[in-house]
Amino acid sequence: MSRSPVLLISGEEALVGEALRKAVNEALDGEDRTLALEELSEENYRIDGELDLAPLIDAAQTPPMLTGRRVVVARNVGRFGRADEVDGLIRYLVAPLDTTTLILVWEKGVKPVQQRLAAVPKALAEAISAAGGQVLRCSVGRGRDADQWVADQIVHAEV
Repeated sequence: MSRSPVLLISGEEALVGEALRKAVNEALDGEDRTLALEELSEENYRIDGELDLAPLIDAAQTPPMLTGRRVVVARNVGRFGRADEVDGLIRYLVAPLDTTTLILVWEKGVKPVQQRLAAVPKALAEAISAAGGQVLRCSVGRGRDADQWVADQIVHAEV
């Protein structure tokens, strides 16, 4: 089975959490979580008081040890809303490791609280697509879209 090398999840907070849980379980595909999963958040990106994606890129480039694959989850990536801030990530996506699934969560930062979440830089979205990845927008929507979302949830609910 071919896996997507990168998934970017964005949208409504409650829905993002559920989508992230599902994506991680699917990407792990039975691998031991304690060995195959690495989770990074905003505090991991702080180097000498500045935000930098270098720790994320290092994690994505690290081959698996004692497992067949790695899953790297990057939370709070919404802190990096400018194209120049995600340039290193874009370079990684030119040739991502086939043993790593990178899950980017486009959400606000927490320290200090980020007031506004920037849109995903176009260059990053294009790099994800070019790498064979996908962007998942989690939203209930409004009106008929919301009705359809509820209907879909009921159909797929485990009861």
